[in-house]
Amino acid sequence: MSDPRRKAKRYEARWKAALAYDRAINKPIAHTLTNDLSMTGTSVQSTEDAALNTVLVVLLVPPVLERIPQKILRPKAIVRSSRPQKSGFRLGLNFVPDDELTKLRAILEMLDLSGDSLPSEPDAAASNSG
Repeated sequence: MSDPRRKAKRYEARWKAALAYDRAINKPIAHTLTNDLSMTGTSVQSTEDAALNTVLVVLLVPPVLERIPQKILRPKAIVRSSRPQKSGFRLGLNFVPDDELTKLRAILEMLDLSGDSLPSEPDAAASNSG
């Protein structure tokens, strides 16, 4: 499932995440999981649709792994796609370059990137419905 628009390889990754919208949008923080993750973006499950080009903060929680700091990352992202699914929507997000993205990239570089998936939350596999 290679998308020619993607500039970076995407990895299957089920990381805990939350979407924090600008207060002016008046949406509550949405708790979710990532579907995949790359150096430039992610896709997440959402119960609500999001307008294209909406800027939000993605609160990402890497799984507990040796050598990986267990800190919440807060990269900003722009909604680039929204597709309906039976359980809501799949949002495609592009990260905005900033210090938080630099921290995320450093963590990704500490992981084994030779395969097609990243370490994920142990309980995330059970909720893998899409």
